[in-house]
Amino acid sequence: MGLKTEVDQILQQSLHVAYRPPEAGLTIAAHNLFVLSGGPALVLAFFAYADTATAGASTLQVTACGVNLENAAVACNLLIGEMAMWPLQPAALSIIIPNVASTPCPTLATQIQGQQGLLMSPGSVAGDFFVLTVGAAIAAGFLSFFCVYYKLRPETLIAPVP
Repeated sequence: MGLKTEVDQILQQSLHVAYRPPEAGLTIAAHNLFVLSGGPALVLAFFAYADTATAGASTLQVTACGVNLENAAVACNLLIGEMAMWPLQPAALSIIIPNVASTPCPTLATQIQGQQGLLMSPGSVAGDFFVLTVGAAIAAGFLSFFCVYYKLRPETLIAPVP
């Protein structure tokens, strides 16, 4: 096996991070954050980081390829440097963990239920996007979003939507 082949295999089996840089305060609406293309992925974590504080009762909910990443929208009034972590499943008691500087990954709720990630594939009827729905206006705040995943095919990619 050649060096290039070995390096390609190592990269294929490595953990990947999709990053969406912060943008101006998000309005009440659905926003496409990331798009999945090329093949299936195993998502291990999805979270937001507050580059500036959010305001008011900012509720957030995310779907990935049409599947909720939590049971219900949750108020995420984040201070600078805090995070909100999604549990990656819509089961009862699986809600966003807001206002944390550190948290178990996967969340405690998903660990108790034995879940270690979320399998996703593009081309579903529900779409290929990670969609953030803001249920109450974020009057001020810049949020960065992160998706930590493994590729299940070499051409799999989770990329930010411009």
